[in-house]
Amino acid sequence: MAGEQHPFAAAERRQSAGLPAAVHAGRTCRLLFNLPEDGMEALIRMAEQVFTTGIRANMFQSLAVSRTFTKLPELHTVYSQELMKLLDHRFFLPERCLLVDHGGEAQPGPVFDQEAFAAELNRQEFDQAFARLSAYVSSMSGRRDTGVSEFKSFLCHSIFQIIGMLLQFHYEARALDESKYEYFRSIHEARHVGETEARLLQFLQDANECVTKNRGGTPAMQKILLYIDEHYSRQLTLTEVAREFHFNPSYLSNYFTLHNKEGFNEYLNRVRIGKACLLLKENPGLSISEISSLVGYSDHSYFTRVFRKLMNVSPSQYRKG
Repeated sequence: MAGEQHPFAAAERRQSAGLPAAVHAGRTCRLLFNLPEDGMEALIRMAEQVFTTGIRANMFQSLAVSRTFTKLPELHTVYSQELMKLLDHRFFLPERCLLVDHGGEAQPGPVFDQEAFAAELNRQEFDQAFARLSAYVSSMSGRRDTGVSEFKSFLCHSIFQIIGMLLQFHYEARALDESKYEYFRSIHEARHVGETEARLLQFLQDANECVTKNRGGTPAMQKILLYIDEHYSRQLTLTEVAREFHFNPSYLSNYFTLHNKEGFNEYLNRVRIGKACLLLKENPGLSISEISSLVGYSDHSYFTRVFRKLMNVSPSQYRKG
């Protein structure tokens, strides 16, 4: 090295064969260049030549060049926090094998409206919800403002949310529920954003068939379920729901069990615990006591007992898992 007066560039290459002149570990080759201040453009031209030659020889899968930096103590940060992140974003750029960090913040893309998505599912507006999710995933190609793990986790959570709502409204979604881990596995194993989009579209197609061909329950029952789903956070009782729909409470109890294959209290608890699961994962700042109140339980210890019965773990264990 000639000193620290010139910018440095760090490059990483994922390869199938080692290069003796480079520092490498496993399938990764790392190189550090000492350049004059105007040498970045020449380095990029050289990288393009190396890339063209290397790809023909099947030596590597991708190559990335970092921004320039002037002090060696910056090397660890540039490599571990910037260059590796840049390589990960090839997931969103499947046609680009040579990536160059020109510095600066990535421009943010469209933000997914989770609140609107949840509301559409809750109103059983599945066509709108599915279209919203599909459009967002289609917009991810070329993005650099989202991490790969974060994106895949978002997709899996969305699939889980859709299946949960279908079951909650008593569509015949058991086959979807039983295959959800296969959907999760295929998404986590996807090599680029196009593969995740294809897997999501397959799931949405299966979910749409479930909605259109296997709609469950009578219209009256659907209205009652929707009312419960919209008012679960209140101190909701069978008597109150019966009054709302002009039923005798005893008749509603029998009607509910006959058409829903579970009792009123069992269904209400399942709705509340499902909402609590979302709050536990998405709102780490809320205490478990606050969450129990938000989903309609005035007794924190009773909430914990019901949660453990339905989920086989305590609320705190679920939040950590």
